[in-house]
Amino acid sequence: MQLSHLYYFTKLAELEHYNNAAKELGISQPSLTYAIKTLEQELGIDLFQKQGRGVKLTNQGQVFASHINKGLYEIDKAIAIAQNDEPVMDSLNIGSVSSVFGDFLPQLIRDFKDEYGKIIAFNLEQGSTEELVKGLDTDRFDIVFSSFIKEADYLEHIPVLSHELVLVVSKEHPLANKKSVILNDLTGLNLHTYKKNTPVGNMLSAMLTNRGIKADYDCVDGFAMGGLVDANEQICALSSLTIALNCFNNIVTVPIKDVPKDFHHIYMIYKTANVYNGPELEKFVQFVKEYEVPRSSEPRK
Repeated sequence: MQLSHLYYFTKLAELEHYNNAAKELGISQPSLTYAIKTLEQELGIDLFQKQGRGVKLTNQGQVFASHINKGLYEIDKAIAIAQNDEPVMDSLNIGSVSSVFGDFLPQLIRDFKDEYGKIIAFNLEQGSTEELVKGLDTDRFDIVFSSFIKEADYLEHIPVLSHELVLVVSKEHPLANKKSVILNDLTGLNLHTYKKNTPVGNMLSAMLTNRGIKADYDCVDGFAMGGLVDANEQICALSSLTIALNCFNNIVTVPIKDVPKDFHHIYMIYKTANVYNGPELEKFVQFVKEYEVPRSSEPRK
């Protein structure tokens, strides 16, 4: 079994497309195909299955990937130590939804470094909940910060903070001076909110449909909603109260009285078994569990 074939395997598992993986690896697509087929024959299992124009890991391929990624990381670390004769900083790969990428997560990492020093290098990547789920399953990420992902014995969900649901309107809108509104006040508004098939979008769809309130589910995040409202005073939006809304000077946020303040929960999510694979992950997880969100990182209202 050639080591290069294992690296090829991890790149294909990440990109799920032979041509794209081959380009990043700097080899031809036939060479990549041959390497993967050879690896599958040596293991006696199918690692990938076709999906549209790309591929995805089989169940056996996912198990193999979870162990190979750890092995290759240790090999790379050993090579770096041997070549540089210096200790290599451990690293954590963290994925996050956009609602905490600009405030909570950077503050959390700064506070961790203030407490423990620069003992860990953090590789950060933003994505949708769906992308983060896939990355966690394939060990692309050690930890993700997102909405609740799925019921699974191998995943640990630790609540870290919650966001209030607010009505976002232009300063010229009739509701702009209201101290608060109720859901029934939203009837008949030109209302926009998160896309369906996302955790928060599905929650809002169920809640609004139950009350007969119509909305356009066409926004990926609070930044998109803030931009819509800022550009058109006739448009309103239902958004989590996050730092993204601070970017716009011509909007205001109005609390909604009959919706719980902790409407949208954000969790730290990781594979239960992985937390014991290294002291760096265990140390960071414990720090987050005991962390108190500073008021300085809360969005303005």
